[in-house]
Amino acid sequence: MTLFITATAGREAPDKEYNADKFTYVEGKDCYICPLGQVLKRTGTKESRVYQNKKACEQCPERAKCTTGDFKRLSISHYQRIFTATDKRLAENLELYRRRQMIVEHPLGTIKRSMNGYYFLLRTIKKVRSEVALLFFAYNLKRVQNILGQKELMKRLAALLFRLYSGNAKMVARLHLLASEGY
Repeated sequence: MTLFITATAGREAPDKEYNADKFTYVEGKDCYICPLGQVLKRTGTKESRVYQNKKACEQCPERAKCTTGDFKRLSISHYQRIFTATDKRLAENLELYRRRQMIVEHPLGTIKRSMNGYYFLLRTIKKVRSEVALLFFAYNLKRVQNILGQKELMKRLAALLFRLYSGNAKMVARLHLLASEGY
């Protein structure tokens, strides 16, 4: 099985043919095979996933193309399988991804720029969720107002409120007063 590795910035090989994504992972042996056929074995602790072969790199005629150091070293995230699966899904559904970008980027950009949604004012997940819900509600309300217009939106909100408070005579009287004043 081949895993596609995203080389981190500053870790690219001098020659792109020796970037980390050109190395092949061998699942059963837990090692990588370099483009020239040398085996890079796993070193370090259980948490650390570093693959290297100092002896093979010292004698390699292509070392200058592969690395700027003394030997090639691949540091692999323990989330690599998830990254690979995500990259594969993205490559298979590129058109869907592009459509999703078009749909999602506009609301988030608007919330950030015109509604000052650059950062959260509150802390804890419960409060942040509430803050996000208010931001999205305000965005959606602005969209509805732009689509329907102010008067139509107010007319529909008034009708909704009359239905909600139909059993409460005081509230209905207040709503009639607000409606007559143009709110």
